[in-house]
Amino acid sequence: MFLPPGFNSVTAYLYGDDAPAFIEFLVNGLRGVEVLRALGEDGCVANAQIRLENSIVMVSKRLPSHPQMRAAHYLFVENTDQAMARAI
Repeated sequence: MFLPPGFNSVTAYLYGDDAPAFIEFLVNGLRGVEVLRALGEDGCVANAQIRLENSIVMVSKRLPSHPQMRAAHYLFVENTDQAMARAI
């Protein structure tokens, strides 16, 4: 099985109305590292990859063919109080 570097067997791909704001939250609030950002012809985020510790989360603007959906994800961190304070 081929896994790109930084990816795991299960990788979250999240679609939303304001992908840049969500990317900013992942980077600043959760100390993620933006690895890639590809823009579509309209200038919107077509695909972004954010590394959170040892995993990649993919993000893009939602499209009619890829609607926003509800999900829950666990993020394991060293210090939950510090992580929560940064995120808020």
